[in-house]
Amino acid sequence: MAPARDFYDVLGVNRGASQDEIQRAYRKLARTYHPDLNRDPAAEERFKEISEAYAVLSDPQTRQRYDAFGPDSKVPYLATDLRKQGELVPNYYAVTVEEWPAVKARLEADLAAALDKGVPRG
Repeated sequence: MAPARDFYDVLGVNRGASQDEIQRAYRKLARTYHPDLNRDPAAEERFKEISEAYAVLSDPQTRQRYDAFGPDSKVPYLATDLRKQGELVPNYYAVTVEEWPAVKARLEADLAAALDKGVPRG
């Protein structure tokens, strides 16, 4: 399996690119590699890669998770992706950016309560 490519490289934009720059790059590449317009067998795979990169980078929250965790990690998208598909999400701390403050507060409260009861650290 080929290593994951950086989505910014896929679209040919820099990390500080605006939403408009990302959209322009996507549209240009999509026109070039769309399977209905390009009969090259590799074009379809390239189009899928371009579409995945745009799907991540065009959404500000997903882009923030991608920037934090990088191209090789699907973990930041896992909880959101599974919920969209209606599947079960494993009960471990794979949370979205929006959920993290509440989860962090709950973990800190649980830790403080455990320390108050004399539970040893470690």
